Order: sequence, then structure tokens, then C-alpha cells
Amino acid sequence: MTTTDDYATYIASLPRVLAGAAALYLDAAGRVLLVEPNYREGWALPGGTIESDLGESPRAAARRESAEEIGLDLPLGRLLAVDWVLGSARPPLVAYVYDGGVLDEARLAAITLQDEELLSWRMVE
Repeated sequence: MTTTDDYATYIASLPRVLAGAAALYLDAAGRVLLVEPNYREGWALPGGTIESDLGESPRAAARRESAEEIGLDLPLGRLLAVDWVLGSARPPLVAYVYDGGVLDEARLAAITLQDEELLSWRMVE
């Protein structure tokens, strides 16, 4: 076996994790924008899976997912948090959260939900 084969075997043997990215958007009152997915219970920040097999970065994924889910394609600010989330029916998830900034009334009015994944959105304190 060549060194390249050894390395490929080694990489294939490593544990796997999922990776996701989201954006934290606020309004002028400091409330947080949350979306309600149709595929699971609860509320979440706009975001989703990082397409790392296509070379997508966490920041690019958060921006892409925001554009897809709520129709806002805006530059994102700094990385706010990284978290490790265990799951019982899936591998662990590494989650990245970026600063989406403050949305004015016009941007809030421009939100359009992705019907395939989301039921609604709201601003919460």
C-alpha cells in the first residue's frame, strides 16, 4: 500500500460530525429573528447544513441558508459562537453562528419564507 492509500484509509477511519451555520438577526428593539421549521418541533435561527463536500465555508453557508430560507442575502459580520450539539439519531453537530446585523423595517417586510422548510417567522425578546 502506498503512503497515499495509507492516508486515505486513515481519513476514512476518522469519526464524523455534521456542520451547520446560522445567522443571528436583530431588529431595532434588540429582538431576535427566529424561524419555525416544518420538519421538526421548535424554533431556530435562519441557517442550515454546511455543504463542506462542495468546499462551502461556514460563513458562506449561513449567508446562503439565510437567502434560501428568508430571502435576505446580506453580508454577515463576525463569528459570534461555535457550539457542539449531541444528537441521539444523528452524529454530533458543530454549529457556527454569525452576526447578521440589525434589520430595519424595510428588510423585515421583505422577508419571504421558503415554503419547503419553514412554517413561519417571528421576532422574540
